[in-house]
Amino acid sequence: MSCILPPNPALQNSFRIVKICLTITSLFLTILCVSIIRKTPSLTSDYARLLFMLIIAAALFEIYSNIIFDPQFILPALCVYRLNPILNIPLSPGWGLIVWITLIVLHCPLYAACFIHIHQV
Repeated sequence: MSCILPPNPALQNSFRIVKICLTITSLFLTILCVSIIRKTPSLTSDYARLLFMLIIAAALFEIYSNIIFDPQFILPALCVYRLNPILNIPLSPGWGLIVWITLIVLHCPLYAACFIHIHQV
């Protein structure tokens, strides 16, 4: 088995800048989607609320993944560690993974509620 060399610091800095730019772009697109939903008169208030929650949950997941958690998975073993988070909150990789999975699982009932609501109308 050979040793893995750590990535070049310049390359890590480039990835960090790209992650920040993508997160900011995602926030702008989230604001755009929320404003489009608010200005659409044909949506019911319940469905608009579900769409708001779905979009905000997705934005929170992306912010958490890119800025706070920054997971690096070592596969095939179920191992995760935090490589170089931008906002370094003292969080163990285990608890970070629990929060990350919770944010993923939060999407399931929101998608199901949107699907059920739109097909019952």
